[in-house]
Amino acid sequence: MEEFMGLRESALFLFLLISAFIDAKRREVSIRILVIFGCIGIIFYFIGQPVSLGEELLGIGTGVIVLCICRLTGGKIGEGDGWLMIVTGIYLGLYRNIELLSGGLFLSALWAVGLIVLKKAERNREMPFIPFLFLSYLGMVVV
Repeated sequence: MEEFMGLRESALFLFLLISAFIDAKRREVSIRILVIFGCIGIIFYFIGQPVSLGEELLGIGTGVIVLCICRLTGGKIGEGDGWLMIVTGIYLGLYRNIELLSGGLFLSALWAVGLIVLKKAERNREMPFIPFLFLSYLGMVVV
């Protein structure tokens, strides 16, 4: 079972790494990558079920909430970020997905404040968010 969990964590790591690179370079999320890794996550769920179905659905709900916030703010938060959080919810469940999102928000806020203080950016500058989710996941795995 440990080997299975290692594969699952490796798949999520790879998903976030690829998505972070694409988001940083092109400011977009690849639908193909979302679908591929979403399907892999569902297969992992049926093989190993590391979290209950309810926990997984609530994890997916985290992404749905991000999508709703995207719509309510007129796109101030990227829709792709919400879809990505839906996929990470498949892998992580509710609590770890909230941990991932919270870490990403914290790291991106620190970065934004640093840029503003150093006068490298204005308050309303757009930044890719997925690289911060990737760093948040690294922190979750290491700690």
